[in-house]
Amino acid sequence: MRILPLAERPDLLPTVAAWGFGEWGYFYPEDDLASWTEGLRANLAIDAIPLTLVALDDAGRPLGTVSLEAQDIDGDPRTPWLASLFVRPDARGRGIGIALVGALEATAARLCTRRLWLFTPDRMAFYAALGWQAEEPRDYRGQRITVMSKDLTR
Repeated sequence: MRILPLAERPDLLPTVAAWGFGEWGYFYPEDDLASWTEGLRANLAIDAIPLTLVALDDAGRPLGTVSLEAQDIDGDPRTPWLASLFVRPDARGRGIGIALVGALEATAARLCTRRLWLFTPDRMAFYAALGWQAEEPRDYRGQRITVMSKDLTR
């Protein structure tokens, strides 16, 4: 498996957008797949926020993705955010999500980020096992979520 910036495989943009919209589109009922895809174009960076990473199998097929965003909760001043961690259902349970989170943390640290944030409606245990701390439960866009953070200076 290889993890690289989506900017190096822009042909995967429609796939990554479809994954994200399919998984989290319910949070953003004002969006459609076309707007989700267009918004993801801003993430075609290598050394700047926002950016998206993709995990590829040995044949170059996409297995999963994760993004580094300046903002992920409307009106929340904290920054930056780990967002949109997704692993194809048939590829789950093989450590791909863990590898993507680790790669994104390393990228964020390289970009001089000291603390990284995320929110999740249901994967607190997964992130806690990777050293993330629950900061606050809250309601966001009609869903109960937990905001978590990780100190990248340790």
